[in-house]
Amino acid sequence: MPRNHPDPKSLTMTEKILAAARDASEAAIRRAEQTGTRIILWRDGQIVYLSAAQARAEFEANLKSAESERGTRADDSSTEK
Repeated sequence: MPRNHPDPKSLTMTEKILAAARDASEAAIRRAEQTGTRIILWRDGQIVYLSAAQARAEFEANLKSAESERGTRADDSSTEK
C-alpha cells in the first residue's frame, strides 16, 4: 500500500495489488542484500538467479519505467476532452 497516499481507501484494487507487489519485491531485495543471498525468479520459462545488486537495478529501472508510463498516460488523458 502506498505509505504516503493521503487516502488509501480511494485506491483501486489494481493500485493496491501493484503496491503490495512493489512492497514485497522491495522486502525480498532488502533481505537478499542483508544476507548476501540471490533473488530467484521465473522468467521466460526458466529459473533466473540475480544478485541483490542486479535485482535492485532491475527493480529501480522498472519503477522508473512504470512512473514515466503513468505520467505519459496522465498527460495524454488530460489533453483529451
